[in-house]
Amino acid sequence: MPCPNDHRRRSVTIGFRTTPEDAEWLDQLVALSGMTKQEYILKRLE
Repeated sequence: MPCPNDHRRRSVTIGFRTTPEDAEWLDQLVALSGMTKQEYILKRLE
């Protein structure tokens, strides 16, 4: 599905499934980091 905003830099959406436990763990790590979930994951990928 194309992005409705042609000027948006990040036009690709990535989703994945996880267990409830892993989702909670990720949420805790994100909360401790003070970043958004997107920022946290992108930073970890660097």
